[in-house]
Amino acid sequence: MFKGAAILLLTLTSFVAATISLPHGERPLHRRRGWARRTLEERQAGSHGHENHASHPASGSFSSQVVAAVQKTTTTQATSTTTSSESSSTDSSSNIVAATSSSPNTGEITYYTTGLGACGVTSTDTDRIVALSQDLYDLYTTNGNSNDNSLCGKTIHIEYGSSSTDVTVVDRCTGCASTDLDLSPTAFTDLASESVGRLTGASWYFTS
Repeated sequence: MFKGAAILLLTLTSFVAATISLPHGERPLHRRRGWARRTLEERQAGSHGHENHASHPASGSFSSQVVAAVQKTTTTQATSTTTSSESSSTDSSSNIVAATSSSPNTGEITYYTTGLGACGVTSTDTDRIVALSQDLYDLYTTNGNSNDNSLCGKTIHIEYGSSSTDVTVVDRCTGCASTDLDLSPTAFTDLASESVGRLTGASWYFTS
């Protein structure tokens, strides 16, 4: 009898020890089949925390968004720069055309062999004519036809030292800076000898 009681007590003691050694809240393996595996998987999942992947875009998606934002900003800046440049050119040309005798333009004067000009007029070397810089000329060609440029036929008064001359706009100079003028040989010799070749610091303005 005592032997049977001892065996029963030993069995109960082993059972209690096994129960106590289990993690908090878990039950003996024989109470629910497969429970140990599910609990382990649940603990592993829980240890990593719950993450809603839909709320965190993939790194590739994030990179694409950053690139798109940078491209948009760059495009906006480039557009803004182009617009500012065009506006600056227009303002500059307006100032050139609006120059007066009290506030004239200043530039270099050269001469060239005349012929059919951008305005559609054929001139000779004895005509007092002028070719404007392409930057200035092109801003006043509004329909793509250089013959219809609104500056064609206008008169310019030029002064160099104590000499002066009046010339008519008939052409476009591709190698001239914005306020430089290219004259016919006759108009140039009104200001200086052809041997000089280039006059620096001449002043001029539109008179019509």
